[in-house]
Amino acid sequence: MRWAGGERAYLDQPDVVASGHMVLGRYGGRTVAGARQNEDAAFLRHAPAGHWEMAAVADGHAGADSSALAVRLLDGDPLLPQILGQPAPNPLAALHAHLVTRFQTADTSSIAGETAVLVAARCSLQPDGEAAGAQPQQNSHVTTRRRKQ
Repeated sequence: MRWAGGERAYLDQPDVVASGHMVLGRYGGRTVAGARQNEDAAFLRHAPAGHWEMAAVADGHAGADSSALAVRLLDGDPLLPQILGQPAPNPLAALHAHLVTRFQTADTSSIAGETAVLVAARCSLQPDGEAAGAQPQQNSHVTTRRRKQ
């Protein structure tokens, strides 16, 4: 699931939506306090069996285009399930390397503004097709910030 504040800002009206067992809250602020737009975005994805999950928030500045691009890049990435579903030693290190490359090589020539992206992922140590049981989990996050040149 992906959402971008430029599509729907949720000004003056908080919204909560579920995607499988994950929940996303969206709120753009109060117009009486000066809120006029929402430049943020979010992305949720999880394995159907629940062996991995990933969430991202993008905090846009000077326009919503950059945060919308960040979540489009994640939503359209066919390698995410493959990377997050792989067994140990460390799918999160592979995710980190993949996302940094993906964000740094994206074509931003027509994008106004900038965004900061926070990604959080949880992976079981079991392959995606097996039950995770009481196995330990790996947790990680990726942050990257790219300014428009």
